[in-house]
Amino acid sequence: MLFAGHVYSELAPRPDTRRGVSHIYSPIFSILRYNKPVKLIFNKGEDVERSLVMLKPDAVKRNLVDDIMKYFENEGLNITQKKELTATREIAGNHYADSMPWYKSCGSKTIESYKRSGLNITDIFSEEDPVVVGKQIRDWLMDFISSGSVLAMIIEGPEGTIQKIRDLAGNTNPPEANEGTIRGDLGIDSYEKANKEGRALENLVHASESAEEAEREIAIWFPKLA
Repeated sequence: MLFAGHVYSELAPRPDTRRGVSHIYSPIFSILRYNKPVKLIFNKGEDVERSLVMLKPDAVKRNLVDDIMKYFENEGLNITQKKELTATREIAGNHYADSMPWYKSCGSKTIESYKRSGLNITDIFSEEDPVVVGKQIRDWLMDFISSGSVLAMIIEGPEGTIQKIRDLAGNTNPPEANEGTIRGDLGIDSYEKANKEGRALENLVHASESAEEAEREIAIWFPKLA
């Protein structure tokens, strides 16, 4: 693996044999500190994509961190940064944007998914309005990701990496996810169960949807590397 620039850390790193990534071992995962953004070189002239991937509290609580990381490593992707932390409400609120476009996008996707699953959206939400649904989902998600430890990662690879990571994660609703995906193989929750309990769906992993979203999320979780 070739790096542009030099790697610096505040503690002596111990090599990780997985894909040659070096990081600090401590009670929580620490961030490598770089003097400038790192660009992994794959093939000459090939651009690098990076994504923010977060293993949610259910993944950490169920001790699935190593198992999930293997899905990415087995595809030749590079986990260049990672840290474990308990998100504050502020971080959670920044991650799940307080914006009308986010509400509409999240609410619309949720309504579509409920319909595919044969669920009645108004059994859970006051009305079938993407904004109303999106606001409730945001509150649930903020409660969920601030409820315990998460593992935030930056994963890099060649063009197409962002979509590849989302494909590896699988369908948002684990029962609908394909075998061979993270949620299909390891997920145990469902919209139906989560809705009955009035909480967020516990589906193990978050992955950036686009390059723009990845940069926004990296700035939240790894502000020194934005």
